[in-house]
Amino acid sequence: MKFFNKIHTKTKKNWADIIVIIIALLFFVFCLVFISNYQVEDYPRFSSPDETANYFFTNSFSQGEGITSFNESGIYSEGWVRPRSMRVDQGFLKPVSFPGIILIFGSISGFFGNQIIPYLSPLFASLGIIIFFYLIKRIFNKRVALLSAALLSVFPVYIYYSVRSMFHNILFIVLALASLYLLSRGINRVKAKKTKIKEFFSNFKNYFNKFLSLPEKNDFKKLIPIFFSGVFLGLALITRTSELLWLLPIFFVVWLFFTKRIGFNKTLLFLAGLFLGLLPGLVSNQFLYGDALSGGYSEMNASISEISETGQSMSVKKIFNLEELGVFYEKVKDNIFYFGLKPRQSLNMFNLYVIKMFPYLFWVAILGFLVFVIRNIKRLKKKHIVYFVTGTLFSVFLVLYYGSWLFNDNPDLSQITIGNSYTRYWLPIYLWLMPMAGYFLYRFSNALFPVKYVAKKWRTIFVNSIQILVVTLFALSSLSFVLFGSSEGLLFSRYSYFYDQKSANVVISETESDAIILTKYHDKLFFPQRKVIVATLPDNDLSFQLEKLIEKYPIYYYHFKLPEKDIRYLNERRLIPYGLNINLVREVDDTFSLYEIIKYVEEETVEKDETNQVEDDLDQTKK
Repeated sequence: MKFFNKIHTKTKKNWADIIVIIIALLFFVFCLVFISNYQVEDYPRFSSPDETANYFFTNSFSQGEGITSFNESGIYSEGWVRPRSMRVDQGFLKPVSFPGIILIFGSISGFFGNQIIPYLSPLFASLGIIIFFYLIKRIFNKRVALLSAALLSVFPVYIYYSVRSMFHNILFIVLALASLYLLSRGINRVKAKKTKIKEFFSNFKNYFNKFLSLPEKNDFKKLIPIFFSGVFLGLALITRTSELLWLLPIFFVVWLFFTKRIGFNKTLLFLAGLFLGLLPGLVSNQFLYGDALSGGYSEMNASISEISETGQSMSVKKIFNLEELGVFYEKVKDNIFYFGLKPRQSLNMFNLYVIKMFPYLFWVAILGFLVFVIRNIKRLKKKHIVYFVTGTLFSVFLVLYYGSWLFNDNPDLSQITIGNSYTRYWLPIYLWLMPMAGYFLYRFSNALFPVKYVAKKWRTIFVNSIQILVVTLFALSSLSFVLFGSSEGLLFSRYSYFYDQKSANVVISETESDAIILTKYHDKLFFPQRKVIVATLPDNDLSFQLEKLIEKYPIYYYHFKLPEKDIRYLNERRLIPYGLNINLVREVDDTFSLYEIIKYVEEETVEKDETNQVEDDLDQTKK
């Protein structure tokens, strides 16, 4: 009986934790069902070149084959034979994107088997819901944290990119949340003793010996979160290195606010953990690109190089020269905002992909912010100030940074869909808004049933019922949007996926195992079962490469159905100078056809060959 009473007491005390764990499990099962329905083939296919590349290299790494794959045809074609999101260096296929997801997922699947690779993102996302709960609980309170976690679990973007499981964004956001949570655990409530610079250097030996000595048990427990906060931050940065432009400044702002509580030793320990987390990415970059600080994106490498060169050229005299400082500022701005800096366009994209796409989140969060400020203006805590300051800073940066570029993930440029890149790039903004939405719901539901008018027992029931009802309505609206809300909703995507699978299977069955397929957007369907070139005909540079490749490989062209006049134009005008012809193999569906590119043979030569064959047959008959 005592055992059951003990369980009852713990359950009553930790009811919110149990609910969050249940929510996370339901979220994982939901994603599991969708992904299982998608992946019906032995080798999964994805609807994005980024996902295709990430899975290919993750699968290779998990089997001990490294992060590169040798591609002999890439040498012959001078790098033309490759799918999108990959590059060819001296015949080796390499990832263009950041290595974090490959290294992390590849290491886990290397132990458990590569079958789990597509399910790792929803697993991390489920853990992210729990981590998000505990982080918000430390900033606000248990009820706000529970409502925030519930909103996150039904948020369309979070669900969508957990199901589309080989994007970096979910893994990145979960690692960043883990780092922030552990950092919050490592910050002492009691201020650490301030160390003066003069005192530190005069007693450097003592400080150094103390730093090297093993800490006491209680101190050790406080140091572990700080160290692993740095590790998880490093892992987040190698997962999406471009986000260091805002993530590192955010951690620096947190350090400025709590520098006395963190202290010198913890700062060093955090930096040691950060280096350890970054190390796998640095090593892989050195191996892949010949420089630990370089990546697969040539534009980013050029930006880093130019900023570095500009910084090195700044002498002491130039620092105090306003004109030189202006030039330095312009170069840094142009290299950081290499998409351009277009504030008006950025605001328009923010309006489309935040305010209009998720009005219930945005406007409820604004109301929550107003209520919070009004209620706490005279007693704002430092952690609340840090929350609002850092959130505002990275939100403004992300809106300007990504909003200045037009992403066209959907072939229909007029479509405003959940699958466009803005939603995944602005996932940190959505998460920052959720606690304020949860706070408003918490205060609003309590305000409906004042203590002096409603008994405590009934008030608890009414308040809980209102909160459950509102979250349920949010969930129904969110699920409707993520399933049917646009042409890239999960159910529509599922239909497109099976339709593409059927077409891909037809093409695979009609082509040889060593064939090269020329296509514009369907490389993700054929690779790695077939080699691919991403391009369309006519293209003189491409035709020059095909002239060489056709000596070694069968070559096909997968494209929209070509009218007879277009085929004649290609054969008689554009391909004949390179000794090539194109012939129809078969119509794959109502829209696309498969063509074979062959060597051109002159008619006279054909007639002569036929005559010679007839004469040979006659000679054989006489004999």
